[in-house]
Amino acid sequence: TAASVFLLVQDGKLTLDDDVRKLLPELPDYGHRITVAHLLHHTSGLRDYAGMHVLAGRPFANYTRNADAMAFVTRQRALNFKPGTAFSYSNTGYLLLGQLVERVSGKTLAQFADERIFQPLAMHDTRFLDTLDALVPNKAGLYQPNMSQPNMSQSNSEPQFDAAQVGWVETGARGVLTTVADLAKWERNFVAPTVGGVAFVTWMQTGGKLDNGAPLDYGGGLSLSEYRGLKVVEHGGAGVGAAAELLRLPDEKFAVALLCNNPMVDAQGIAYQIAELYLADKPSAPPGEPSHATNADATTTASSAANTTGSMALSVTTEALNAAAGLYWSKEGGLVRRVELRDGKLWYVRHERSRSELQPLGSGRFRMLNVPGQTDLQIVPTKAGQPRRLELISDGEPPIVFEQVQPFSPAPDALHQYAGCFANAELGTRWQLLVADGQLLLQYGVDPAQPVTATFIDAFSAGPALMRYQRDKRGKMNQFILDSSRARNYVFDRVTMARGERCSE
Repeated sequence: TAASVFLLVQDGKLTLDDDVRKLLPELPDYGHRITVAHLLHHTSGLRDYAGMHVLAGRPFANYTRNADAMAFVTRQRALNFKPGTAFSYSNTGYLLLGQLVERVSGKTLAQFADERIFQPLAMHDTRFLDTLDALVPNKAGLYQPNMSQPNMSQSNSEPQFDAAQVGWVETGARGVLTTVADLAKWERNFVAPTVGGVAFVTWMQTGGKLDNGAPLDYGGGLSLSEYRGLKVVEHGGAGVGAAAELLRLPDEKFAVALLCNNPMVDAQGIAYQIAELYLADKPSAPPGEPSHATNADATTTASSAANTTGSMALSVTTEALNAAAGLYWSKEGGLVRRVELRDGKLWYVRHERSRSELQPLGSGRFRMLNVPGQTDLQIVPTKAGQPRRLELISDGEPPIVFEQVQPFSPAPDALHQYAGCFANAELGTRWQLLVADGQLLLQYGVDPAQPVTATFIDAFSAGPALMRYQRDKRGKMNQFILDSSRARNYVFDRVTMARGERCSE
C-alpha cells in the first residue's frame, strides 16, 4: 500500500503533505490537519479500526468490505492524540491510504498494485483479495487455536486447532495473498530496483518524523532498526489464523520471508534465528545487542535477538528493586502495567502470561530482557507527595509515560454501583455490566459475560481495554471512558432502561 502511494507521488498525482480530508471529504473534521505522511508513519492519531471492531463486539468472521470499514471510521469523532505529536500503529491509516490510491488513480488498490508492482516484478501469485468469492489456486487454509479446550491455559498443553473463518475483504491495511517465492522477488527490487527506481526504495526505507523533529524508525510500511550493528528493514504481523514476518539485512543482501497459517508461531523470533545462522561466520556482523525495539511494550520472544546487558548489569539491593515495584497506568498509552519483584528479580508484567525481566543499569534505569531490541524503563524523579512516574524508552519512538496508581479491590456489595447498561454511538454498541457471585461481569457482542478486574480506583480491566468510571456531582457512576492501546477516549453513557428492555436491544 505504501509503495502504491509513492508511485502516485512519483507520477505527480499526490504529495506527502496533502490534506487527507481534501481527498477523502467524508472524514470528520477533527480540528487538526492530517496529511498523507501522518497516515504512512502512524502519527495521525486516528484510532485503529481493527481495535475498534473488537471493542464494538464484532466477530472477525463477520463479512466486511472497504465500504463497511469506512462507514465505521467516519463515525469516529475523536483522535487518540494531535496528529504529528506521537507514534501509534494504526491500521486505519493504511485503510485510508488504500482509499486514496483508488480516488487518485481511478482504479481499485488491487488493480493498481497488480499493474504497477506485482506484474512488473513477475509476482504472479500475489494479489490483494478484494472479493470473497475469488478462486485462488493453492491457497493455504488458516487455522486458529481452540481456546475453549480443557487446560488450554497451561503452558505444557498442546493446543488443538480449528479452521479459521475470515470474513473481511478490506484492502490497504491487510488483504494481501502471496508466497515466499514472490516475496523474494519483492525483496530483490530493493537491491536492484526496477519498480520505482532508486528514489522509490530510498523513500520506502526512510523513517518519518514527529512535528518536533524527533525521528521515527518507521518508513513506508517498513520498520527500521539495527541488529548486531547491521541495518534491519522488516515488518511482521499476525491475524486470524496467520502470522508473518519479512526481514531484510540490506548490507548483507540477505532476507527472510516467513508465512505461517498458525497465529501462535513467533514469526519474528524465528526470522531472527534464521538470520543468526546466516551471520554466525560473517566478519561484517560484529557481536553485540540489537539497538532498537520495534515496540516499546514488546512482548517476550524466543528469538536469538534477545537483548542482554552483559557487563552493564549492576548488583542492586532487594530494597532498591522493591522501590520500583508497583502498579502503573499510562493515560496516553491506554495501558496498565505492573512492576513486580519475584525471586529476587524485577519483572515488567503485561499480564500473567507475558512478562519480561528488568535488569538494573543504575540511576533508576532498567533494561528489559528477552525482547527483540533495546527497551529501557526509567524512574522519573518527582516531588515529595507526588506519585512515582516511569518512562518506557525505545529508540525511534517517543517514551511512554506511566504514573503509579494504587491497587483497588472493592467489596462485593460495592460492585452494584458499577453495574448497568452503557452505550457508545461511535462504536455502535452497548456494554452491560452486571454483578454475579461477587464479581463484576461484562457482556457485549455475541460473547458470554466475562469477569472484569479491578485495577485502580474506579477503573477495571476488560481484556485489553481499560474502563475508567467517572463520578457525577452526586458520586454516581453514569459514565465510563474506555481506552485500549490503539483506540482511546471512548465515552460510554449509562442508558436508562425501559421496563422489559434488554441492554443488547
